[in-house]
Amino acid sequence: MLYEVYYIINIRSRTDGKSLTARVDNDKSGYLFLFKEDFDALSYLNTHTADLANRLTV
Repeated sequence: MLYEVYYIINIRSRTDGKSLTARVDNDKSGYLFLFKEDFDALSYLNTHTADLANRLTV
C-alpha cells in the first residue's frame, strides 16, 4: 500500500493572522486557499497578489 504525505500550506496576514480567503459575498463564509507545497503558495502570491505579497506570509 502506498502512502503519500501532504502538508497543508496556508497564507496568513502578517498584521492580524487571518487566513487568506475568497469571498463571494461579504455576509457569507468564504473559501480557504490551501496549497500542497509552500512554493505553490508563493507562486500564487507572486502571480495574483503581487501588490499584497508584502502583507502576507506563507
